[in-house]
Amino acid sequence: MSLLFMMQGLDHEKYEPIVALIKPSKDLVDLYQSHGFKVVSAPGIGLFAHTTGGYARLLSFASIRQFFQQIFKFNRSKRETLNLIKKTRPDLVHLNSAVLLPSALALINAELPFVWHIRECPPNDGLRTRLIGKAMLKADHVIYLSEHDRKAWTKDNHGTVVHNFVDFNRFDRTIDKMKARKDLGLSETAPQVLYLGAAQLIKGFFVLIEAIPLVLRRYPEVRFIMPSAKIYPSNRLIARTARKILPMVGTGTAGQRLFKRMAKLGISHAVEMLPFSKDVVRYIAASDVLVFPSTAPHFARPVIEASAMAKPVVGSNIGGVNELIDEGKTGLLIPPCNPSALSDAICRILEDPVLAQKMGEEGYEMARQRFCAEKNIMKAQEIYERLLQ
Repeated sequence: MSLLFMMQGLDHEKYEPIVALIKPSKDLVDLYQSHGFKVVSAPGIGLFAHTTGGYARLLSFASIRQFFQQIFKFNRSKRETLNLIKKTRPDLVHLNSAVLLPSALALINAELPFVWHIRECPPNDGLRTRLIGKAMLKADHVIYLSEHDRKAWTKDNHGTVVHNFVDFNRFDRTIDKMKARKDLGLSETAPQVLYLGAAQLIKGFFVLIEAIPLVLRRYPEVRFIMPSAKIYPSNRLIARTARKILPMVGTGTAGQRLFKRMAKLGISHAVEMLPFSKDVVRYIAASDVLVFPSTAPHFARPVIEASAMAKPVVGSNIGGVNELIDEGKTGLLIPPCNPSALSDAICRILEDPVLAQKMGEEGYEMARQRFCAEKNIMKAQEIYERLLQ
């Protein structure tokens, strides 16, 4: 979505974006084509999975297997990247993720300018981080989402920080809260806490689950709305078998354990885990506060989107997130992995509407200054123009 927003904002008299999908799907193709962009498929290009592209410990079986699979496909991925270049004949290439290391190495040795847009933060200073970081130093230009990410990858001021941004025409703070709640079928009187993200560890989903009963003790009527957190059980035979057998031996699949934990905490009635939604604007409009309790460094697009709609936010005091929240002014920062601190922060905002409104206004002003689409797209275009000279 961030790539789509940037392409929409480019000067189309100067630039004609072509999207190459290495994992093409009907939904992705339709997404870009519906906005008028040409799409090509490039399934032969592989990843060097890392960070949000695939957490793994060096000595784990899964990591070793993944590592050798990627190494086996590495040279093929470089060749397929160059074949794609010959096919599409671009003037400039924009790589959209740190995991595209094979493509980056192919382009470093090709006579074609490219921008490497790093949208992930490394979880540690391990082998993969160092390998990718060294390649970044050889790229024509690298874009990072935050100062934290830039230092984490390369230990210096290499490249340019261009924040993810918000289209204020879409994220409209004037949308009526009560109308949005009515349209979404939400209670017009109960406090609404919004979590935008999947049911993933690094997003802080499980920290939030543990914090919810603490909030309910003080605000029994509060509801937690979670677009994109709905879990869809796999229909593969091994998954169906696991769902039948694992509970018999006192455990269960990850999804089964989650719902069992929610039932034990007595929070199922207060949580709505919803399907993925392209239209998060109404959910933000309907909310009283947005939470982003990340457990790992992360650029939090939901935080800047909520700020753009003058909503107070609660987020982890952790790399990336803490660059987006001015503590005590636009929202509250909490220690990561701390359900008690998270619940206290949520309750502090819910119990003080004046504070909540003031934080929302401060967040809106900060978003206008730092996360305006026009300003940040112009930064990217200036990089393009320098490389094309």
